[in-house]
Amino acid sequence: MFVRHPQRHQMQPEPPQTLEQHSSLPDFIVEKSSEKHWEVSVSTQRGLHWISANYSDRIADESGRLRSMSLFEVNDFLRRVRRNGLRTRYCGPHRVEML
Repeated sequence: MFVRHPQRHQMQPEPPQTLEQHSSLPDFIVEKSSEKHWEVSVSTQRGLHWISANYSDRIADESGRLRSMSLFEVNDFLRRVRRNGLRTRYCGPHRVEML
């Protein structure tokens, strides 16, 4: 994306934003992995800290990815995430949404 500078009348590239500055980036990504299971992965440092504090018993690897969850567990996870002001990219069987 470009920003117009009025005094020079030319287009300059926007400075890049860090991961935490860009509020539209999700902290987590939830994807359906099988008929009855869902996978949760972490995509920000803020998400990694939160998941370590709240789901340490479910962490599958050092990236913060959680072990497979049932639909009930994922719904509970999404409620807790939203209640704490974190964002999730939900990749369902029919659409992708930012929650």
